[in-house]
Amino acid sequence: RALYINDGLTYTEVLEEYKKEIIALVIFIVLLVVGVIASTGFSIRMKKLQKKLKQSQDELLEEKEMLEKSQQQLFEAKERAEKAVTAKSIFISNISHEIRTPLNSISGFSQVLSDMVKDQPEVYEFADIIHNNVDTLSKLIDSLLKISDIQTGKVNFEMSKIDIISFIKGVIEDIKKDLPETIKLKLTSPYQTLDVRADMQHLIDILMKLLQNAIKYT
Repeated sequence: RALYINDGLTYTEVLEEYKKEIIALVIFIVLLVVGVIASTGFSIRMKKLQKKLKQSQDELLEEKEMLEKSQQQLFEAKERAEKAVTAKSIFISNISHEIRTPLNSISGFSQVLSDMVKDQPEVYEFADIIHNNVDTLSKLIDSLLKISDIQTGKVNFEMSKIDIISFIKGVIEDIKKDLPETIKLKLTSPYQTLDVRADMQHLIDILMKLLQNAIKYT
């Protein structure tokens, strides 16, 4: 309401008469100030939050770009590795076949030579050394080809039921003829029989390699 001040009233009387209105005005001003302060604080806080959100979004975008770049690099490295393995396998296969042809000839001639010089011990020994080394090289070539097949996923497994105890005993018996007199092979197992499913030829190769290495380095 409008304030009409009577000149006959003192300052105290005026305050007393309009006490309620003055209190309401003060409360309104206080609330207005508090509202302005709160609004300003909220606005400042929102700006900080928006700034942090923008910063987080930028960091996430940067990390995403780095991740995509890393994935692309990994993909390219994988492709290069696969191409390198394929190229190496092709090279091993080609060179193995190229080497095997003369090796077969050398092996054949060394066998013929051995038959011709049986009555000449010294020459026969040399021919036998040639034949044995050719055989070793042939086995090495076979191993290289198998490794190449494994790396390119060309290995086929023919699984069958095998008594592993009898199987190992048989392998040991086959390898005993090449044992030095100072080395003995013995199988110790709590089982009399033990059936497993495996590829027999690959299993033979693995056991032979393990035993040959054990004999060689014992």
